Amino acid sequence: MYIQFIEPPTLRHIEQEEQWLQTTGNRLPEESTIREMICGLLLGCFLGILNLFWFKETVFTRRHQMGIVAGMLINVYYGVTHVIH
Repeated sequence: MYIQFIEPPTLRHIEQEEQWLQTTGNRLPEESTIREMICGLLLGCFLGILNLFWFKETVFTRRHQMGIVAGMLINVYYGVTHVIH
């Protein structure tokens, strides 16, 4: 059995951690990102399969496309639950 000693953090390690926290820590997504996702989600829910005609075109950004897929899945879920009940 080997005992591995961990060296205490040096000043360089602490500075690197502080730099990382300043650049990536505790930031909320930009408002436009959330707006694009919600817009895509609404398009996917209400327009459904009609969005597939424009899906591969450059009309929508990647975030719009992810929201559209999520909205279409929600639309399918509601449709299936409506048929079942």
